[in-house]
Formats: sequence, structure tokens, C-alpha cells
Amino acid sequence: MNRTIIAAFALTFILIAGCTKDSPGNGTASVTQDIPNQVAIDETSRLASLIGQQTATPADFNNLAAMLSDNEHALDELGEIVTLVKYGEYEHVSHAIAFFDGYLRTGSELLCPAHALSHYYVFKKHGEDDLAEEALEEAEEQMPEWIPKAREYDQKYPSGQNFEEVVRRISADIENIESGNTTASDDEISFLTDEASICVEA
Repeated sequence: MNRTIIAAFALTFILIAGCTKDSPGNGTASVTQDIPNQVAIDETSRLASLIGQQTATPADFNNLAAMLSDNEHALDELGEIVTLVKYGEYEHVSHAIAFFDGYLRTGSELLCPAHALSHYYVFKKHGEDDLAEEALEEAEEQMPEWIPKAREYDQKYPSGQNFEEVVRRISADIENIESGNTTASDDEISFLTDEASICVEA
């Protein structure tokens, strides 16, 4: 078992909780056709444990996919997670499953363009061009709404990062990709995954 992955996984859950702690309805969402029931949340927790142990396989997610068959957004997110598992990208899977768990519990989607961009590079590396383009489109669409909300959030709960520099680097990555540079250094992907992932509710 990789202790670094497990530690990162635990930290991600803490960070996701912090991203939504200002939300009045956090953790109290009622069960609707858009928000899965407790059984799906429990199944997600079971899968998160397998991810933390790096033993998850794509087939492990079949039951959860069946539970979420009427929730298009959840299925899209789950599809990305399964693809990351397929390629053994456990660091990125641990972040993604934490976001997913938060969505199931609250019904709220997060704006996190840096997270989407990090997935762009990972999907591109593995030849998953369609998923890569979807991740890029998500990042581009989120930026206008994310910037003011994330700036306000970072002022209230300082991340320790220079927020304007974070915005500059995310924007530069988007510009680089659109110019044909579809790869990034491990350091840049790590920056997008960790320091730049200031996530706020949509």
C-alpha cells in the first residue's frame, strides 16, 4: 500500500469538506431523483477504500453505475473515475472520488478548473482524446464564474497561494493547449492538482 497515496486521499477529503463548509445546506440534502440515496454514498465509500489501497478495478464500479442510471452528471463523473482507475492514475482518482462523494452528499457541483485541466493532461497522455477535450471545455467554461467566487473564497480561507498567480497559470495552460501544447511537466500537473485546486460551489 502506498502511504503517500493514502495520505493524499485523506487530505483531499478534508480539503473538499473545506471547499463547501460555507454552504447552508451542506450535508443535509434530501433524497431526490438527482441526489442518490445513502446506499450509493456507502458504495462510494467502499470504492474509495479500494482506491486508497490501489486495488480498485473498472468492474468494481458497475454496481454504483447501476444505482446512478438516472443521474447523467453523476454517470459522466463516474466514467472519468473509471477511466483513471483503468490507467492506474490513483492520485487523480483519489481527488476525483472525493469530489464525487461530495456531490452525492450535497447535490452541489463544484467549480474547479485546475482540477479539470489536470485531468486533461492525464487523459491526453493515455490517448483518451474525447475525455481530454471534455475536461478542457469544462475548465474553459468554469473560469469566468470561478475567478470571482474563488478569489472571495481565498480571501476568506487563505490557501497560502498567490491567487492572481494561480489564475495566470491556469489561463496560460489553457492558452498553451489551444496553441497545440497538449502536454505539461509533472510539476505543472501537480500544481494544478494541488495548489491551484481552489474549489467553490457553482
